[in-house]
Amino acid sequence: RNGLRVVLSERHTTPTVAIAVYYDVGSRNEERGRSGFAHLFEHMMFEGSENVGKTEHFKLIARHGGVMNGNTTVDRTAYFEVLPANQLPLGLWLEADRMRALAVTRENFENQRETVKEERRMRYDNRPYNNALNRINEIAYDIWEYAHPTIGSMADLDAADLHDVQAFHRTYYIPNNAVLAIVGDFDPKGALALARDFFEGIPRGETPPSVSLIEPPHTAPRRESFFDPHARLPALFCEFNIPPMRHPDHIALGVVGRLLFSGESSRLYRRLVKEKALAVEVEGGTDGRRGPDLFTIEVFSNGTPLSEIEPWIAEELERLKVERVGEEELAKIRNQIEAEFAFRGESNLESAQLLAQTTLYYGDPEIVNLDLARMLAVTPADIERVARTWFVGRSVSILEVHPAPARPLPPVVRQRPIAPPLAAIPFPDEEQGTLENGLEVVATKLSGVPTLALSLTFLGGTKYDPPGREGLARLVGTLLEEGTPTRSSRQIAEGIERIGARFEVTPFEDATELTLHILPTHLSVALEILTDVVRNAAFPPEEVEKARRRELATLENRLGDPRFLAETQLFHVLFGTHPYAVIAPTPDALRRIGQSDLVAYRDRFFVPGSAILAATGGIEPAAFFRTIERFFGDWVSGEGLHSPFPKPTPIETRRIWLIDRPESVQSTIFLGNVALPRNDPDHLALTVANHILGGGTTGRLFLRLREEKGYTYGAYSRLLPRSEGGPWIASADVRTEVTGAALEEILDILAHVPPISEEELEAAKAYLTGVFPIRIERPLAMAQMIARRRVYRLPDDEWRTYHHRISTLDRATIERVAGEHFVPERVAIVVVGNARRIEGELAAIAPVVRVDPDAVGR
Repeated sequence: RNGLRVVLSERHTTPTVAIAVYYDVGSRNEERGRSGFAHLFEHMMFEGSENVGKTEHFKLIARHGGVMNGNTTVDRTAYFEVLPANQLPLGLWLEADRMRALAVTRENFENQRETVKEERRMRYDNRPYNNALNRINEIAYDIWEYAHPTIGSMADLDAADLHDVQAFHRTYYIPNNAVLAIVGDFDPKGALALARDFFEGIPRGETPPSVSLIEPPHTAPRRESFFDPHARLPALFCEFNIPPMRHPDHIALGVVGRLLFSGESSRLYRRLVKEKALAVEVEGGTDGRRGPDLFTIEVFSNGTPLSEIEPWIAEELERLKVERVGEEELAKIRNQIEAEFAFRGESNLESAQLLAQTTLYYGDPEIVNLDLARMLAVTPADIERVARTWFVGRSVSILEVHPAPARPLPPVVRQRPIAPPLAAIPFPDEEQGTLENGLEVVATKLSGVPTLALSLTFLGGTKYDPPGREGLARLVGTLLEEGTPTRSSRQIAEGIERIGARFEVTPFEDATELTLHILPTHLSVALEILTDVVRNAAFPPEEVEKARRRELATLENRLGDPRFLAETQLFHVLFGTHPYAVIAPTPDALRRIGQSDLVAYRDRFFVPGSAILAATGGIEPAAFFRTIERFFGDWVSGEGLHSPFPKPTPIETRRIWLIDRPESVQSTIFLGNVALPRNDPDHLALTVANHILGGGTTGRLFLRLREEKGYTYGAYSRLLPRSEGGPWIASADVRTEVTGAALEEILDILAHVPPISEEELEAAKAYLTGVFPIRIERPLAMAQMIARRRVYRLPDDEWRTYHHRISTLDRATIERVAGEHFVPERVAIVVVGNARRIEGELAAIAPVVRVDPDAVGR
């Protein structure tokens, strides 16, 4: 009756339910001088409503084992929850309460305005390339509605008034301007009745004003240069103006995007990254806007001048116009599209989001069932036609992104077969000190960086959980912010939010890491909170019980994930009685943990003699050390550490552990073995070998299983860092009918890792050295890297010499290390899938051990 559109999709594959509420308001609906309002309101929607207190929305969802979030684009604002199926009423009630009676108060408004401003600084003003991406949109569009960035401008955010914000809410956050989609394990009649109960009483609002989205025809190409103070390498961004999403040509342009960008065999990636070695990454495709859309091309150079890259882009676009795509290449794209649609449909959340957005944009959720057929029906003639129509000079906008300050470009050598290697990126200088209580402090000043990142890391992680109380370290991390003798949980949260800080506690196998991301002016306030929670966390019994219930619910949800099952069983097999074997605790172990266990863990492991504090960003080291002495100097050291655990023993015989999951439509394959401690001299060589094996879309696993065989959407391998011996793991999700064939291909790849070609070796080195600047562009990542040197007992020059050590690794060393560890006869294999259909073919590969899903990891 009030105009709210409700879409239901019943699925009983897992006992979960996804809720998506989409509002027909995005940055395109903002008035000039009020940019950023749509995104600001996304933040406001989590600040409480008539029956839900400030931050309670987050907590209620978490306490019941759910997840939630929201996001804003140019065309819409979306909110979602994923919950256990029995918590559908909770999710609907929360969404209805904030639609009906959001708390648009001055306190909430001021708080969130500052938060959004800090988000802009962090995401755009202090990060490479993102402001350049905003600028290319401003160049490509004449209409303000699509030209301005969704994050908004600082000036407009500063000028925002509470009354303007309240009016914005009244105009757009109304039921007749929204869609509710529910997907998952529920009864449709019951779900619709719940929706009526919670939403039908919300009054209908006046129809919001329409937005004109007519882009005037462009008459000439547009080009600018952009000097980015945070970029280390140049980039080239190109955008062509194309029609809206529902235009008949848009589907074919989507196929063109896959031809150019989807996978290593795509045309532009192959040309620029593989063949010509001019770039480290190539991305692009249609932008997906309801109104006039863009076809984007983003090329991140490896140091090659952009003038050498641009002609190759033009040549590939021209090729689409004059040379029809072959049926073999088009068949590959069609297979990729089918797989994409199938994998997307496995997720309740992604399905709910797609249904909500499609209904909001076009009024008909059934459109989602038509797009696959439309994409598969695209012909070579269609591709040629849309390329000739839309890839024309007058409709292109080009932005050259250069590191600032501007530097002379290197001389052009037009005949060289590959680009020169990147110069080593110097790791910033550090200043180190140790307090009398044993706390190590490392300060790194980053000139021109307006933020500060702190990593306080303790050498006590999940491996120190007492037997029978696994999960203790993670529960400590969860509860650290839930109160001290002088601060309540709410006061801690508000104190952090008030200064726009981001505080995270992350226990992992070998340590527990506390991170703070702040503005330097708020350092003292942040340290007051940090020192209080570290030294005085009280673990109130009622909060312990709430956290335990959350953990139990989360564990229950995870048991529905085949990848979680596979990884849990694999680690159990690989590590046996070693504490690395535990991926997640059992319910019984969680129930045994009491307040006294948490306090004892804090007192034993959260001590200065077992900690390192790394700080990077906008600081003066001398002043920083004085501040740290003031806050941490009187902290008394405790027991300290602990001898390391013995090194785990690798698997010597191949065997398959099969977890029967009859409802699976895929088989999930995990395999691996124990490899090396992180500080082993061969670890870097094994890192290079792993990249060649399966470290991304250029790895042998991906190329064989996806690009060549079409068995999977992705196949990868990982080398995980651990103090006593980390595992290497390969994994893929494949169609049930090719389970045995896919596993045989993986084993065959392992059998032939040595030899490694010179081309593969140089490509891996180029990637691992080329990506390093990106890893250290963010202060928080750099602080974590510094802290983890201590965790893994690495030398002080680990990161300073990284580029040189990778560059000088020889092929014989890498082949030797690969041959020692990637041995197909010595792997543990775990497969999760329909045992009735796959056990026979697996038994032909190795002995099979059946594992009951309820006994995984035990």
